[in-house]
Amino acid sequence: MEEFLLDEGLTLIRSFEAGARTTMMHEMMGGDLSIEVDRISA
Repeated sequence: MEEFLLDEGLTLIRSFEAGARTTMMHEMMGGDLSIEVDRISA
């Protein structure tokens, strides 16, 4: 059970880090992430 929780925690941390990197790169390129989210969800 402990190993499962550690794996789940690492997965959450990695996905948060990936999202943060994506947002930073998008902002550096002058993009508006909210437009992309609207485009993808439509």
